Amino acid sequence: MTALLWLTNENSDIAGYKRLKMESRSDCPSLVRATGIGSWLSDPLSGTDLSTGNWEFHIWGSSYDAATLEFQIYRFTASAGEEGLVVDDAVGATLTTISRSSGRSVAATATTMQVGDRIALVVSPSSLSATVSYNGLRSRAEGDSYISAPDSLALAAQYPEQTRTAIRQMIQDVANTNPNLKDQSVDLALRQALLDYTRDRPYVETESLAADGTTRSFVMPRRWIYGFSSVIEIEYPVEADGGIRMTLDDDAWEILEGTLGMQPTRSLRFISQTPESDILVRYTTRHIHTDEEDTVPVQDMNAVICLAAAYCCLQLASHAAASSAPTIAADAVAGRDSAGQWQSLAKDLKARYTERVLGGGEGVPIEAASVTRDWDIEPRGTGSVYLFKPARWR
Repeated sequence: MTALLWLTNENSDIAGYKRLKMESRSDCPSLVRATGIGSWLSDPLSGTDLSTGNWEFHIWGSSYDAATLEFQIYRFTASAGEEGLVVDDAVGATLTTISRSSGRSVAATATTMQVGDRIALVVSPSSLSATVSYNGLRSRAEGDSYISAPDSLALAAQYPEQTRTAIRQMIQDVANTNPNLKDQSVDLALRQALLDYTRDRPYVETESLAADGTTRSFVMPRRWIYGFSSVIEIEYPVEADGGIRMTLDDDAWEILEGTLGMQPTRSLRFISQTPESDILVRYTTRHIHTDEEDTVPVQDMNAVICLAAAYCCLQLASHAAASSAPTIAADAVAGRDSAGQWQSLAKDLKARYTERVLGGGEGVPIEAASVTRDWDIEPRGTGSVYLFKPARWR
């Protein structure tokens, strides 16, 4: 089974690299055409060794003098950085017009990986005339640049086992053999619960963007999610500890959307001033809950577990309803009763989440109280008075 890794424009958590994202494209697609050497780095991996199979490079680019794009894959460790050349495409792909490197396939060197090691990709043009396009939205169009690994790679960060256990305990599905739900189903329920929790209480991230006094446009923050994230505030200039914080008015900046070719572009742009020093952006983004990073507050974790358990109950209710074949009446009734019990438990568990996170009890929104009075008719017998004139005869 192969693994796909996309070239994004998100800054990696290691300086000097962009993020090489596994499993999906960037959460903020915005086409980039860049010249010069580009370097991308994956998130920490689970330690699966790399075989001698062929890596495929589906990378878009162009040049006007038949320049080539050369690709190199390295094993990247926290202690030594790029080491152990895995793939070296010394010949390179020649792209004279905007086109893809046609799935160029190159054999690899068998490489031993440890938990936490990463994959580093270096794309080197043979001249400055070569342009690399990446971080596009639409598949099979300019900027849909990715690489395909011949091995089943997995991320090191996974859902914590104690969270899975807590969810199972909520629904009494703790059997060591043949549980009602597989781990994949529990993980699916937890992922949906985290998405719901993110919608109800987004995580607030603070990120520093480097400014040099020459540009007013900046790449969107690394964890920005198009269609969800929003800017809370922008601090500029950034004062040292103890200084007075200076935040910009909303009309001092904008999120600029445009197009480049057939792909969208997005950037954070200052309207009138050109920042000369770093700026701080505070924005909303998705929560993370893994065994390596956790942004869910401790006081809310039990509520998230309740919601995940509720989604597990709905899965079990669907299974019970689907398996209640009407061939034997008693068994069919038992199946329907079982489905109803799971649905009832799901409702109770979701109510616990709602009460803790939203404070709305059963999840029914509380409407504002109101009363209607006619301003021009004497309010006889009601004890009320006129709004704009005294209650007397003229």
